[in-house]
Amino acid sequence: MLKIWFKPEKLSPIEEEALRARKKHKDVIVDIGELPEAKAREMVIQLSSLDELIKAADGLLKPVLHKAEAHKHTYYVIDGLTRYEYISEA
Repeated sequence: MLKIWFKPEKLSPIEEEALRARKKHKDVIVDIGELPEAKAREMVIQLSSLDELIKAADGLLKPVLHKAEAHKHTYYVIDGLTRYEYISEA
């Protein structure tokens, strides 16, 4: 019998963060293909961490929308005309 082992490819820090978040907050984070377009009078609030965005989502009872792109993960919580966002990129 021949056994072959493959060393798993090392994930980038951004991909590791996304994987941890998906596991930890699987009930809150929703993967999407396209982000909704910003509304004309929409206010965007940049947050400094994904944990802060998760806290906002929990307080607002809203899902966290997640779009994965090459070297960039964008997370949003939309509440009416307010968009809370966290962007993780290389």
